[in-house]
Amino acid sequence: MPLTDTEQAKLGPWVEAELGEQIVSLDLVADGLNLVVAVSTSDADYILRRPNELRDTPMFIDILTEYRALKRLATTEIPAPRPIAHCQDESILGDPFLLMTRLDGDVVPLGSRLPGRYRNSAARKCLANDVIDTLATLHTTPTAPFEKICETHTITDHVAADIARVERAAEAVPESFSQLAAVGDWLRDHVPEPTDTVITHGDYRPGNILFSEAPNLGDNTTHSQPLPTVSGVLDWETLSLGDPRTELGYLLLRWRDAGDPTPTLDSVRTNSETNSVPRGIKQAAASGLAPYTSAPGSPSRHELVTRYETRTGHSTDRLRFAFVSAAFSLAAVWMTLHAQDGGGDTGRLPWIDYLRLTAELAIDNRLEV
Repeated sequence: MPLTDTEQAKLGPWVEAELGEQIVSLDLVADGLNLVVAVSTSDADYILRRPNELRDTPMFIDILTEYRALKRLATTEIPAPRPIAHCQDESILGDPFLLMTRLDGDVVPLGSRLPGRYRNSAARKCLANDVIDTLATLHTTPTAPFEKICETHTITDHVAADIARVERAAEAVPESFSQLAAVGDWLRDHVPEPTDTVITHGDYRPGNILFSEAPNLGDNTTHSQPLPTVSGVLDWETLSLGDPRTELGYLLLRWRDAGDPTPTLDSVRTNSETNSVPRGIKQAAASGLAPYTSAPGSPSRHELVTRYETRTGHSTDRLRFAFVSAAFSLAAVWMTLHAQDGGGDTGRLPWIDYLRLTAELAIDNRLEV
């Protein structure tokens, strides 16, 4: 448990004072960009989130803003955790933190297969459609309640922030990132005109989405195997108002179509121990960042976009730009983390190379978006 004995001793009285409940157990869920701890009390189960990294960088919001945003999301149709309390007193856990309800379901991390019960065509189609429908619901939710607490980030803002990330990280580590910088130059030269402004999650991907078994509707559409439904959208630390295409492109970056070319991995940096391209990179090149999206039943990118357009009415032109921007943005974040970890063998350099190659395929029109 990353919480020290002293921190645990301070957390107990805080929970009792805020909720009138006593902590029964603490279990580590994750310790990456955020420390995430499952907190069970005498009455309920909660999730505690304390930022570890990036909260003081552009495009991220602080804990108090996240708490306020979750309060507003609780009045919408988006299945987000309900905020319970927040703490700005850094003497408790060293940094501000947030306590929220714990939602049930499974996530599908980067490069992972679906849970066994969903490895069939019907489940893949159902999952993809529910993911895009939930995004459509978010992007058609009225923005007015969020305008006083959320910043508005245009596509130009996103590109500028990501280029700045790459430049700062490149100064901190000795590796060359000139080819990635060229992708940033292309983006700067091809920024599209603004369209609609919507609520954007900022990191909308399967790894931040909980899936649970859909209820039996009791009609003729039931299947012999369970179907998944979105039961929660997590990690709202990058919420803002912005162009819906940035978020749609970010989701489509995970999708693999049957006709997609396989990137040549000659320029991908190798693992220092094996002197070979990491296995995960090879798998991503063959099957995509979310391998189940290339399996039977999963809709194509075009089918997802069409479904999104039907449900939102938002413009989806210039999605190739949004796709390239998504790959560059993720590479920029991983570069920042690589630099903050001191460079060296963090395992992120091959993935940064892979994202750059994916962006180049789209720029060259070899990847249809």
